[in-house]
Amino acid sequence: MSGQLLVDPAQAPRQKHAHAVFTFTDGDPQLRFVDQRTFGGLALTDLVPDHRGGAAQGEHPHGIPASVTHIAADPLEAAFDLPAVVRVLKTKDTAIKRLLLDQNVVSGIGNIYADEALWRAKIHGARPASSLTKPALTRLLEHATDVMTAALDVGGTSLMPSTSTSTDRAAILTAPLMPTGNWATVLALRHADPT
Repeated sequence: MSGQLLVDPAQAPRQKHAHAVFTFTDGDPQLRFVDQRTFGGLALTDLVPDHRGGAAQGEHPHGIPASVTHIAADPLEAAFDLPAVVRVLKTKDTAIKRLLLDQNVVSGIGNIYADEALWRAKIHGARPASSLTKPALTRLLEHATDVMTAALDVGGTSLMPSTSTSTDRAAILTAPLMPTGNWATVLALRHADPT
């Protein structure tokens, strides 16, 4: 996961890592794809019906890109079916953290969010999912949802746009996430010092 889609005025300075800029017929604003890590990409693809239930709930009325139909719903989508995901997890002998990161099972949970959810649920990431009870798996996914929601409320845990101040970056990276390993907090301390 990398990159951001930003809506900026056409006259705004172009970001250093803007890899694609879309100018609309009215000229303003522009849609810019900015990716500091250069892992992201853009593709033009057809839309197909969303068979996960999102379209029926009004979430994706025009469909979803054909190239992502294999990606599961994330916990913040209306199409996310918590009991169904718990049932799938319960059948897997794979480490639970690995499954939280598997976009075919559940999407949107990155490494930092998975670690935080596991810590809150008091579950070791190497434990096989099949060894966990359904209530434990449910609690874990609820914690993942809480972590993702809290992160969104403060801007996420990814790299911030270069126009952000050091204070902004520090506030976001030291949000109440990751009380376990705290590498995010160490990173924030480096960014918090403007010298």
